[in-house]
Amino acid sequence: MAVNTIMKIQELMNQTTPQTKNEFQSPNSDILGSGMQAKVYQHPNHTDRVVKVVKLFNPRTDAYTNFVRLIVKHQDNPFFPRIFSAKIHEMPNDADGALPYRLIIVMEKLHPVDSEKLQDATIESLWRLGINTDSWSDDELYDAVLNVKMAFNNSDRRKKLAAETNNPQFKEALELLEPYFEAFGTDMHIGNIMIRLTGSGPQIVLIDPLDFG
Repeated sequence: MAVNTIMKIQELMNQTTPQTKNEFQSPNSDILGSGMQAKVYQHPNHTDRVVKVVKLFNPRTDAYTNFVRLIVKHQDNPFFPRIFSAKIHEMPNDADGALPYRLIIVMEKLHPVDSEKLQDATIESLWRLGINTDSWSDDELYDAVLNVKMAFNNSDRRKKLAAETNNPQFKEALELLEPYFEAFGTDMHIGNIMIRLTGSGPQIVLIDPLDFG
């Protein structure tokens, strides 16, 4: 990473106020999303990247740091997000004593599956992987993602999916993740599946499949 990029990411950490304590803020970075453990900001220099700031209890044992360590070793697998840099910072004076570490990741910018233009492509992509996409309501995407959640929540179903899928890279991703699913549990909801736009069509990406709790 360029020095000026590192400095701007550092600014995300330093600009805290009593009104927004324990959050990283930057006047030059738009917040794109947030969850129970993380916030995602637009990268200040690259439109195709984001900065993800994750609260951690223990960098050695937290689910998300284990996930990042895994996917950094397997960046050739298209079902994992592209990581450009990742660094853990200790926050000894942070008032949030239960979560005293921050993991700052620069990663590719992906697209939400519930984007109106991508819903049909998402459902087709899941079907091609061997995931049941039958719908029983007016919200086909919600039903499809619920089927994903059901498939991933059960070890036997995950192994059956890995054995039956026609996509060897999806099979590899499932097999790599299986020990982590067993250790941490799964968290496969609609916000943890995203889309990478490629020349050959939309690509499903698993951005945060483990249960952090």
